[in-house]
Amino acid sequence: MSRTKLLSQLLSASVLLLAACQPAGGPTSLPAATHTSWVARAATPTAVPAVTHTRAALPTSTPSPAPTATPTIAPTPTVARLTWEQLKGATYILPKNWGGPPDGLLPMQDGAFTYAYIPGAASVERYLLYRGVAFGDLNADQVEDAVVILIHSSAGTGTFYHLAVVLNEHGEPRPLEPVFLGDRIIIEQVAVTRSEVELVFGTYREEEPFGSTPTLQMAQRYRLHDQTLELVHSGALNADDVVNDTTTADVVAIVLPEGKRSASYSGRSRPFGLDRYTLQVQAGQAVTVTVTSPNADVFLSIYGLKELDVLVRAVEEVSAWRGAIPATQEYAINIFAIGLETEYTLNVEAAAPLVTPTPQPVPTTVPPPPTAEPGGQQVVYLTLDDGPTPPYTREMLQLLSTYDAQVTFFVLGQNVQRFPDLIEAAYEAGHALGNHTYDHVSLAGISKEDFYNQVQRTARALGDRAAPYLRPPYGATDAFTRVYAAELGYSVVMWNIDTLDWKRPGAQAIISTILKQVYPEAIVLMHDGGGDREQTVSALETVLQQLQARGYTFQPICQR
Repeated sequence: MSRTKLLSQLLSASVLLLAACQPAGGPTSLPAATHTSWVARAATPTAVPAVTHTRAALPTSTPSPAPTATPTIAPTPTVARLTWEQLKGATYILPKNWGGPPDGLLPMQDGAFTYAYIPGAASVERYLLYRGVAFGDLNADQVEDAVVILIHSSAGTGTFYHLAVVLNEHGEPRPLEPVFLGDRIIIEQVAVTRSEVELVFGTYREEEPFGSTPTLQMAQRYRLHDQTLELVHSGALNADDVVNDTTTADVVAIVLPEGKRSASYSGRSRPFGLDRYTLQVQAGQAVTVTVTSPNADVFLSIYGLKELDVLVRAVEEVSAWRGAIPATQEYAINIFAIGLETEYTLNVEAAAPLVTPTPQPVPTTVPPPPTAEPGGQQVVYLTLDDGPTPPYTREMLQLLSTYDAQVTFFVLGQNVQRFPDLIEAAYEAGHALGNHTYDHVSLAGISKEDFYNQVQRTARALGDRAAPYLRPPYGATDAFTRVYAAELGYSVVMWNIDTLDWKRPGAQAIISTILKQVYPEAIVLMHDGGGDREQTVSALETVLQQLQARGYTFQPICQR
């Protein structure tokens, strides 16, 4: 298969652009449902039975000689494709020199396995099954096998990725030993073509510091030989071939015809991608949403675009929801697939609305920055990432107090726990405290379990001081980032002006960047942690002074 054809299969990693401001409060977990709901897991496909042939009874009389019959070859029995549920419950094999259990076996339960070297210890090794799966015949037995990614989250050492083949033996999974791919890479495509595994992933260049967002993209091919995956090709993608996962797919607005109140849509979910729909409904309206697919590997995520109340989370992997709508608003209905590429049908049924609502369109894209009117109030949103960190956070708090300025601190959970006095001081001064993950990991390509862990650990550290918005480290996102965030009650907030102060370009360069690019309601990115921030402290005083002289005020992105 040509590289062009390979890359043509890749998804546009579409994301839902949510409103930046949400009600105050720091969600550490989803609130209990206040309405009756029903969810159903996708049904496991049934294997097609083998064709049976019945021999005719012999006649009682002696027949005339007959010509020799041509022997008939019975068809090979059809074996069902391995299901996602089977793969999540299989026992995987880890080479003994890679650590892990002494017997090298990883018996997964619902796609996860945890191992502690010292029984009862808080530090554990976590093994997870990545959400993307590819299918194809890898051992020439005319039966589709599976290719999966195993993620090993090792306490204190990193996150490691492994590529594993799962043979399909009479409809049952038999995992083979995996091959090592790398640490903190971003998986972008897994496919099987002509009995070869084709893989595309992002990784680090030699000059890139570990922990930044990987920018090098690699393409690899593997072939199964004697039960072992062998690498047959590895190379960096050229500029024209680089996978671009930043384009946004269209959002389909579901239309329920008057009188019928039901609609059906067909689609094809792309690798590691999301298909996005919206539905405008009223509080109390009875609604049923169902998605079906041939391989039962397509699932739903449903939440409000305004109130962010969650009806179905992606982590639940359910294919249907039925219940009463809790709030009048537009709801996002996201469809995501585990398999490489799957056709599906989406059905939506709704009872007649209780009261005919006045249409209230909810924007599905970020509106352009507003233009300041003469004499009107001009607001700029200063944001400070990676803290709190002494002495810089405290020095900045003093400057902000002098100029009656309030900002948003996007904090790291580990720093919240290390410097609780700084967090309390920022909160008491009226600043907003947003979530910047626990230890500054890239959220692009991360498993949903690790995503939840990173965000919720920070939320627990902040407690009721937390504001419900999230800034991804490095600005790194994938198709699932905003969905996972919304399901936890967060809006994703990026920035409009990047001062690049983390490079320490000099205080004057930081000042010049802000003063030249600023406009009403711009979001400015700076840092109060992650290194020496004395230049940022020096620049902040001048920025506050000169912007205030221009008539700007300084507020958190969302009011508490």
